[in-house]
Amino acid sequence: MPEIRFEIDMETGELTTHVKGVPGKGCVDIQKLVEDLVGEAQKTEYTAEFHRATEVSLRQRVER
Repeated sequence: MPEIRFEIDMETGELTTHVKGVPGKGCVDIQKLVEDLVGEAQKTEYTAEFHRATEVSLRQRVER
């Protein structure tokens, strides 16, 4: 299950967003949603989940 956590430093106002459980670039969409709500992140670091390709299943049907 995806986990979304964000922290705002009360002294500097810096936003830190952590998105876990969302493989591939889907986490970027979540991060943008959080930024729209609470402000732009100062820095972005991607986890191993971001770099993991999302699974795509392809099937080919051959008719004779």
